[in-house]
Amino acid sequence: MIRLLERSREISLQSPLSLLCALDFAAYENRYPFSQVWEWKNQGMAEGCLCLFYSEATAWAGEETGAAEIAEYLSALSWDSLLCTREIARHLQDIPGRRKPIWTLGARELPGREEERTVHPSEAEAYELLSMSVREILPSFDGWYCDRNHRARRGLMETWGIRDSQGLAATLTASGLDGQVYLSDIATRPDCRGQGYFRRLLGHVSAQYPGRMLRLLTREENACRIYQRAGFVIEKENIVTIHKETNHAAGIF
Repeated sequence: MIRLLERSREISLQSPLSLLCALDFAAYENRYPFSQVWEWKNQGMAEGCLCLFYSEATAWAGEETGAAEIAEYLSALSWDSLLCTREIARHLQDIPGRRKPIWTLGARELPGREEERTVHPSEAEAYELLSMSVREILPSFDGWYCDRNHRARRGLMETWGIRDSQGLAATLTASGLDGQVYLSDIATRPDCRGQGYFRRLLGHVSAQYPGRMLRLLTREENACRIYQRAGFVIEKENIVTIHKETNHAAGIF
């Protein structure tokens, strides 16, 4: 049975995808049109979840029956991109779009060390660095900034960076919730790659969140190898992203 969550409900963090749903729920609750979060239960136990954040959907199911029901529910919703398990994606084969694999990685008890040169970069600095470093198309700055600023005010997100003489050399964002930390917006300036900036930022984050599970997602195989060398391990769950062929997303806010 799938149902819209109440404001006070919490999502069971059984998966990187359920962590993403929980972070959206903690940031916006079910405040249409910002986000809506559903939960799928089997015999009273939470076995799946679905979050629609503007035109972006995230879905996870622990059982095949839940995957089928969540996929059926997704078919009735309006979305342009979807992050989901392969089990859910198999039930959406009739939806045309580009499908790409996602690597999910996790790490616990990484060596933590305070980095003296770590700073809190401005959103404009972080966005500029991401624009020159990542391959995927970023949302508009205004929407990206408003969303991040809202989450930071609610204590769900913090951004760190390291500067050199040329400006911001590397940045990453950490979103913590219930003993887990999701890392996103990771970027290193092209001329600074291979110089250990990511490892230093990672050590700083580990020192801020001792004992917590660190998680991240990546679409790039090369990046996956870099994260593995830093101490992350690939988790078993298979995740794909689906981008519909016709994308009319207007962006966040």
